[in-house]
Amino acid sequence: MERPALLFEALNDTQIVIKLLESFFMANAMMLRRDISEIRRDVSERSICANLKEPLNFIIRCANKSHYYTDVEYNRGNERLIKTIHIENEDKPIQCDLIIHSRGEIKTMDNLLCLEMKKKSGNVGDDRQRLCELTRPEFHCTNKAKGGITPVYGYKLGIFLYL
Repeated sequence: MERPALLFEALNDTQIVIKLLESFFMANAMMLRRDISEIRRDVSERSICANLKEPLNFIIRCANKSHYYTDVEYNRGNERLIKTIHIENEDKPIQCDLIIHSRGEIKTMDNLLCLEMKKKSGNVGDDRQRLCELTRPEFHCTNKAKGGITPVYGYKLGIFLYL
């Protein structure tokens, strides 16, 4: 198999999105080949996201992008950060099904990909709205940490995966 490329240096936003899409499609194909029986058995979205995390991590590591991580329902743990998005004049808590980010290590390009997954029986409206907010370049998403607000926004790519 050809070595996956996630080379972000010197790329514009459109080129980064293309690389992310290529990586996602490759990882999704790997996951589907391996785990289609789990999907047919109607396992939880969280389980499927965890299965998708593995090939995404593989692709990132093959591209020597060890400073990026794939996380399922990530919440920054003991930093006590609550990720919110501003919808209908209020801040609402958010936790994406799966994200690729630098966990705050790379301030200039922390958030790369956010993914919301929905099985055929679920309501898709809220997930799609979250993706729209998270991929906005403005300060629409915030972290509330110990009284301070730090913007979290600007994911390069939002993917809605409908199973």
